[in-house]
Amino acid sequence: MSTGLETPHLPGEKDMRSPHCRVRLRIDPPLFTEGAANRHIPALDGIRGLAILLVLSFHLNLLGSLSTPHPFDAFVSTVFSAGWCGVDLFFVLSGYLITRILYQAKGTEQYFITFYTNRVLRIFPLYYALLIVTFIVIPHLPTGFIPAEKLERWTRAETNPLWYWLYLNNFATALAGSWGHGILDVTWSLAIEEQFYLFWPWVVYALNREQLLRICLVMFFTAFIVRTAMTLSDMNAIATYVFTLGRLDVLAAGAFVALAGESSRGNQGLLPARRILVITGVAWLGLAIWRGGTFNMDPVILTVGLSLVAIHFAALIAVIRTLPPDHWLVKLLSSKLLGAFGKYSFAIYLVHMPLSAMVRDTLYHPHQFLTLWGSKLPGQLLFYVGTTLLVFIIAFASWHLWEKHFLKLKKSFTSSSNPNPSEMAILKT
Repeated sequence: MSTGLETPHLPGEKDMRSPHCRVRLRIDPPLFTEGAANRHIPALDGIRGLAILLVLSFHLNLLGSLSTPHPFDAFVSTVFSAGWCGVDLFFVLSGYLITRILYQAKGTEQYFITFYTNRVLRIFPLYYALLIVTFIVIPHLPTGFIPAEKLERWTRAETNPLWYWLYLNNFATALAGSWGHGILDVTWSLAIEEQFYLFWPWVVYALNREQLLRICLVMFFTAFIVRTAMTLSDMNAIATYVFTLGRLDVLAAGAFVALAGESSRGNQGLLPARRILVITGVAWLGLAIWRGGTFNMDPVILTVGLSLVAIHFAALIAVIRTLPPDHWLVKLLSSKLLGAFGKYSFAIYLVHMPLSAMVRDTLYHPHQFLTLWGSKLPGQLLFYVGTTLLVFIIAFASWHLWEKHFLKLKKSFTSSSNPNPSEMAILKT
């Protein structure tokens, strides 16, 4: 049994035996590439696309802001309010992909430098460009270019901007107990992922598969205990929601699925996930009915609910891995539309809040929404589609004019090929 500290046998490693000696000839494969059992899976891009659409449904939902909503509008608004779980789906997918890539790469000479180079080139350019625009460019725009009220909201950070520059802003939000910035509030999830990336590669490198599975379980239950303890102590719900130790269960759930699929049985070891997917789905529905919705600051949703979501999404990924390519669900998630949203999800996630606020405040306010039989749902759908299209166009331009050019620099840091950029493009969120 492997201890996790020795160099694992890689696909390109061969034994040459003679009657008198045994010589091991090592032929290093390309770094972080995936074999047939670990190839790029388009359906996972679709899951990323689904995740960002859920986030958009949550943040672009304006029906709840109406003083006297139509009963049908109130119902639809309640359904849309569950879209916050898209961030959790990003977390689970991130834990899965990162762990899968790291585990497959154990023993390669450039294990750490390749991983961290990939992460820096994928995340830093766009993220720090957003910080520069937010803290340096916007405050110096001509007067009147942005409405004064909006300008104050976008340039005023209730905490020291250094928290954002160091990927620690989720702690600043937790300490403040409130959302502090109109543009950068969404980056709390990105901060948690960056913190995860700092220690997880070292854990994967040092431990074997069985030990890693146990660590995942410990992380999962620790997060649940931390959130429960914070909730029972009447701590601020936002602080509980964004605290790193309380959100590791989603990352651990994805990592657990990745490691479970690396057993000798391969993806067959993931088959129980189908039953888990149904059970957690029914449990989540029952929880939502009991609590009258899925408000993520509700104490029960914040504790039990978040853990159920983590298990449910992890089971979904496991199920996708076991389904045949011609299955309707795999085909749906592999569609070009969902794949496109998945490819550009990082930029969409970072810019959708200020762009949606601009559309709402200057072009199409809820009071202007198209009404049908007393329902403003047609106007909400028009706002959703129009704003999503605008955000998608900006994200498309960001990818082709900015992001992808930094990814080309990977070859300057490593001598071998890297995984498909779309598989490494994780949001964040």
